[in-house]
Amino acid sequence: MTKALAGILLLAVLVLTGCGWQGAGVVVEKTHRNSYTYLTLVGKVPVMQRAPESWGYKVRDNKGEIHDVNVNREYWDTHGVGTSFDNREK
Repeated sequence: MTKALAGILLLAVLVLTGCGWQGAGVVVEKTHRNSYTYLTLVGKVPVMQRAPESWGYKVRDNKGEIHDVNVNREYWDTHGVGTSFDNREK
């Protein structure tokens, strides 16, 4: 793989994973997932992977659409179901 192709692939991954929903709405559900460990194969070699613990909200916007939003634990503790949520950049 050439350096240019590797750079393009890395940029594509960063752009696709870094673009989350930005908007305002009402928290309709709080989500929490414990960390877990799973096994994957790299070639023929088994490798243990660990998914981190995560916190989030399901937010209903003014159009009625539901969006999944990941937040840190401290922020997760500050909002309850039915509260306003706004993560637009100010």
